[in-house]
Amino acid sequence: MTNDHAQQILQSISEYKVGAIPKFYKNIKTNIDVENCKRILGYDSITNNSYDTIIDNSIKNTQRILNEIAECYLYHNDSYNAYKHGYRIWTAKEYDSNQELIIYRDKYSPGNLIFPDITSSKEFKDKYIITTDNTSLDVIRNVSNYCLNLFFVIRDNNKEIFSHLSNANHSNLLKLKFINIEFAINEIDCLI
Repeated sequence: MTNDHAQQILQSISEYKVGAIPKFYKNIKTNIDVENCKRILGYDSITNNSYDTIIDNSIKNTQRILNEIAECYLYHNDSYNAYKHGYRIWTAKEYDSNQELIIYRDKYSPGNLIFPDITSSKEFKDKYIITTDNTSLDVIRNVSNYCLNLFFVIRDNNKEIFSHLSNANHSNLLKLKFINIEFAINEIDCLI
């Protein structure tokens, strides 16, 4: 371990560019590197093999969380951007089911407000209409909580490692956080 460890992780997180976000989430869907996860979460600091199972489970649960976050982000990205930038989002009801919907215009749409026939165009319907039922809102709420939990694990573990390395009288014990099967956070005293 070096003093640069936690600083490098926190600096990387703080210096991302907005354009890199969709690429990041697409990469998560195909490539979540275990060694990078260990490093980002601070688990590479633990050299005691008795924690291998806990670390492996936390990494697997983190990968599952990242996949869910990526799926949610990639699915809702266009509607989120339409809402964020304003004036491109409307509420509506589905003709057949009377279900509440959000309809938004693609950024490449012409300036007028004419939409394709949403009842006959499956491609338009799949891409530009988001249902607003409770299930969709629950998914977004859950993913938001997963993001917060993951952030807290990264922040707190790296802060603990940084404090440990900065303290001249440090012990061989770190209080690190892990993500359990229910996607909740557990804190464990780890001998390093």
